[in-house]
Amino acid sequence: MTEGRMPEERKNEHESNPESTDIVDENYDLSHEENELNELNAQLELLNSALDALEKKNDDIHAQFQELLLSNRATRQQMKQALEEMGQ
Repeated sequence: MTEGRMPEERKNEHESNPESTDIVDENYDLSHEENELNELNAQLELLNSALDALEKKNDDIHAQFQELLLSNRATRQQMKQALEEMGQ
């Protein structure tokens, strides 16, 4: 109904009809809340991405640690065998 009217006419209509002002206020509140939720969702997405990156780095470090551990075990085993052979 108010689509073809000029903004000033809509303003006058809202002033004369408090119920429509309440509807506008409710729409504004819902829109504002929706914007806040969208902002929070975007922040959560960023946090999720950051956590995924940290998790990947942690997994990479863990894999490197496992490789180092296996390498050290193999080196100790070789050293132990070499010492045993020298001792016989």
